[in-house]
Amino acid sequence: MKPSLIVVGVAAVALGGAFLFAVLPGGRIDGPSAAPPSNWSFVGPESTCKLEFHPVEPRSVRVGCYAFGGDLYVHSHRWALVRRPLGESWAQVVTREPTIRVGLAGQVYELEATLISDPQLRHEVLSARGFDPVPGGIQLFRLRARQ
Repeated sequence: MKPSLIVVGVAAVALGGAFLFAVLPGGRIDGPSAAPPSNWSFVGPESTCKLEFHPVEPRSVRVGCYAFGGDLYVHSHRWALVRRPLGESWAQVVTREPTIRVGLAGQVYELEATLISDPQLRHEVLSARGFDPVPGGIQLFRLRARQ
């Protein structure tokens, strides 16, 4: 087999695996439960959370999470609400079903996601994340202790 065919084959397998990882969500997240802190400032700007939704049939995704003003936030990509041939994005589900679980730094937190629609807060948070200008379509959620 020619070396170029091997490279193409390896690249195809790698891309296929990345595609499946990105498309197929995980299930229930594991870890010890923890009480949500009143201030999330310990969360760094490049932290990764596992976000679990669908309490009956748990699904989870990895998302970037970060603190802003002591609150915990996550955001989608700008095409999260685009109609899909298969399923929904996590942002669509969480907007409809805001009761979630979040895995962060080995702990699991029972939280509620609130979609941020206030244009000023949305601009402040996403600008602090480095968006300039802030693109449309991104769904921004503040994650807080359940009420």
